[in-house]
Amino acid sequence: VSNRSNDLVTEGGSFYVKYRFYSTDDLNSHFRMAAFGRYSFNNADIHQEQIEIMGHNTGFESGIVATKLIKKLAISSSISFEKAYDNKPDYPFPNELGDNATNYTLSFGKLMYPKKYTSFKQTNINLMVEFAGQTINENGKSYLDVVPVIQFIFNSQARVDVAYRHELMSSMVRSAPNGVYFNLYYTFFNLKKQSN
Repeated sequence: VSNRSNDLVTEGGSFYVKYRFYSTDDLNSHFRMAAFGRYSFNNADIHQEQIEIMGHNTGFESGIVATKLIKKLAISSSISFEKAYDNKPDYPFPNELGDNATNYTLSFGKLMYPKKYTSFKQTNINLMVEFAGQTINENGKSYLDVVPVIQFIFNSQARVDVAYRHELMSSMVRSAPNGVYFNLYYTFFNLKKQSN
C-alpha cells in the first residue's frame, strides 16, 4: 500500500516460503541453513534501477541463508538471485535497466537479554547490525547499506524488528535508500500434513 502519488492505493503483495534443510544443534551453539523463495506482484510505475520485489517490482527471488550461533553471538549470511518482470498492466520493465540481480547480506547479532535462560517463553532482546547489498548482473551497478537493528522475540514465536537502513555506497538510482523499518514475523509451529 502506498501514498506516493498523494492517493492511498494498493500496489501489490508477495508470497514467501523458507525451508530449513540443514541443522546441527549443540549446547549454546548451532549451525543452520535454509532455502527461501519469494514471488511478488506490483502494479506501480518502475522508477528506480534497484530491483526490489518487496515494494517496487513484480518478480521472484530465491536464495540460501546460513546462520551460526556461538553462545550469545549469531552470525548470518545470505545470497540470492532476484529477477524483475513487467509491472502489469501498465508498466513494462524498461529495456535500458538490468532486470536481474545478486543480493547478499552479512549480519551480526548479540543476545542482550535475558542474561540467563530459565524458559523458552522469556522475551529476548537482541542488538544486530546487517550489511545488505545488491549487484545488477547485466551492468555491475551496486549498492551497500548498513542496518542497525533492535529485535524482540516473544515466546520463541513472534519477532519484532525496528531498524534504520543507511546507504554506505551506491552506483544506482534508488528511490528510498535510507529509512526506518518495522518488521513483524510470526512462526506457526507443529503444522502437520494430514493424509487420507
